[in-house]
Amino acid sequence: MKIQGDIYSMAYAALMDPEQLQHHHANLDGFLQPIKLTKQEFKSLFFGACMVICTQATVLYLVVDQMMQPSFTFLPQGEFIICIPRLISTVLMHMVVEPEIRSGINLMKYAVNQPHMFRGSLNKDTNQINASRVLPAFMLGFFQSLMAFFVEYVIVCYLSSMTNLIVIFMKFAALT
Repeated sequence: MKIQGDIYSMAYAALMDPEQLQHHHANLDGFLQPIKLTKQEFKSLFFGACMVICTQATVLYLVVDQMMQPSFTFLPQGEFIICIPRLISTVLMHMVVEPEIRSGINLMKYAVNQPHMFRGSLNKDTNQINASRVLPAFMLGFFQSLMAFFVEYVIVCYLSSMTNLIVIFMKFAALT
């Protein structure tokens, strides 16, 4: 599994158990190496990821609220030339968001397939997995994929309502 440089991946890496990482990935190139974090650093990383989720949800809410106004309408393009920036902005939005969706799916998959790799998830006495310790890691991946999907969908719908070439590109740049 590759860890990217985004806040979701950093918070996810903070949830990993350093002892399990050392045991399974000792001296292997390309694998996540054990990270020693204080409780404060651990909480800060996880809180940062939660703040990103809240910020993305707020932006989504504001755009959807704008789309729900009576003055907002989905207008068909008056000219063929308007289809081109709509298509370009849709493709570019997908290219920007797709790695986030893929990364979130990979984080969820790793949490399901390797539940013993997370802090406090493995009971040493009974060798059983505590699912409540794996759930935060799974939810980080879930929210990363979910937010990315909704951001892409809402922004593409919003940009599809624009009929001015310059406005489409300006709003695409602002929303991206």
